[in-house]
Amino acid sequence: MLTDRGSTLGTTVNGVTIGGQRAGGHVDLHHGDRIGVGDAGSAIVFELRSE
Repeated sequence: MLTDRGSTLGTTVNGVTIGGQRAGGHVDLHHGDRIGVGDAGSAIVFELRSE
């Protein structure tokens, strides 16, 4: 699970913004999900790999 704890820009998971504007939010994560730090235009992106 990914939790945005009230950040300003939020976090993106597969292009969908979670949280932002200090609202917070959460989403379940799965193998292959792409996680961006900040808004959808962020250059910092991670790919979740799980077994």
